Amino acid sequence: MTAADFSPSVDLAQMTPGELKAARLDMSMSADRFARLVQVESGRTIRRWEGAERDIPGPVQVLVRAIMSSRPVRRYFGITLLSEDAGEGSQLAG
Repeated sequence: MTAADFSPSVDLAQMTPGELKAARLDMSMSADRFARLVQVESGRTIRRWEGAERDIPGPVQVLVRAIMSSRPVRRYFGITLLSEDAGEGSQLAG
């Protein structure tokens, strides 16, 4: 097998500020609560990412995509999506 045999099952594109905010809102989290989840100092950092003032760090993008695409990951973190409650499924699930 070579590296060409593997096809990533997640979207490797850079997460946009709008996607981050949509995911956070789908998780029913304030910026401050989301900051605690991703272990940054405050909701102000989250708002800077969502406002495109700062790049969204890669590990945060990976975590958000995992949460949005995997029910077991959401269960681990104790997160329920609004879209899941509505039966729509996630729109960010790469």
